[in-house]
Amino acid sequence: SLAYPADAPEVASLRGAYGTIGAPLIACLGELGLDAGFGAQDGSWCDGDYNVLVEGRKLAGTAQRRGSKSVLVHLVMTVDADLEAGVDAVNRLAAAIGRTERVRASAHVNWRELAGEVEPP
Repeated sequence: SLAYPADAPEVASLRGAYGTIGAPLIACLGELGLDAGFGAQDGSWCDGDYNVLVEGRKLAGTAQRRGSKSVLVHLVMTVDADLEAGVDAVNRLAAAIGRTERVRASAHVNWRELAGEVEPP
């Protein structure tokens, strides 16, 4: 999470604020030879335009909260999550509250899975 004064130039726009927290991760993934960027991923939990996607799968989600005095930007990345169990829990909750959308484990990726695909520098 990063916090900025509301008038900081880095957070003047939604895109800029998300860039402050996601762009370094995307650059790191690119240096490792992985195709990464921001985007929505159908079938992912808490989907949004500023997910960090790697090879079309959601690695991290982002959020921000804007107040009159400050902006909080947040990123959460799955490192070694049990994606099947997480998807099952989200889908059970959605069903219990009458939502029809469902998420899929295949829409997500863990850092641990990616780390096995890259050569250390």
